Amino acid sequence: MMSLFLSPPLFLIISFLFSMLGMGGSQLYVPILYWLGMGFKHEAIPLGLLLNVATSSSATSTYLRHGLIRVRLAVPFAIVMIISAPVGAFLNFQVSTRVVIAVFALFTLAGAIIAMSNWRPKRKVESRRAELILGVTAG
Repeated sequence: MMSLFLSPPLFLIISFLFSMLGMGGSQLYVPILYWLGMGFKHEAIPLGLLLNVATSSSATSTYLRHGLIRVRLAVPFAIVMIISAPVGAFLNFQVSTRVVIAVFALFTLAGAIIAMSNWRPKRKVESRRAELILGVTAG
């Protein structure tokens, strides 16, 4: 029961930190909600996504106001992600929870390895064509 009272301040800290990192926080929201006893697919993931949208939206408005978002690059990402999200949600219910947790863990591990390795691409994306290709393929 005490963990339910600790989760709002914990989520406040997560949203504060992850918004500075350009992330919404679902990487932590979903496992915490699952550990609090919520069903993984039907409760933790949807609520984690809702919290992620709230955090990301407020951070995005701040970053846009300060001119820190390359909109030409962001728009193709956003379009592909909006199209792909319902497909991912549908597939979530077609595979076992263990598979979803394993994929979630692998993506989180890959992100951690990339962040810790300090890897950087060899060249920057500067042309309009390269921005479009990156946005569509990575989105």
